[in-house]
Amino acid sequence: MARMNLTDEQRNMIGELADELDNLHGATQLGMPPAFHVKQLQRALPELSAKIKAWVVEISGDDPWKE
Repeated sequence: MARMNLTDEQRNMIGELADELDNLHGATQLGMPPAFHVKQLQRALPELSAKIKAWVVEISGDDPWKE
């Protein structure tokens, strides 16, 4: 795979996204009712998806989700 030349800002962004995913995973280990976890994931995952899609568009210059 070709190495991508990312800016510091782009590397920070992907690191923050990875941290958010780690936090969501860690939260599932807490002793809360399953419905609580589902609700939190339903709120958080669309936000993460939008951030990842925006990042892909930024680094590639192309929006594969555009209809």
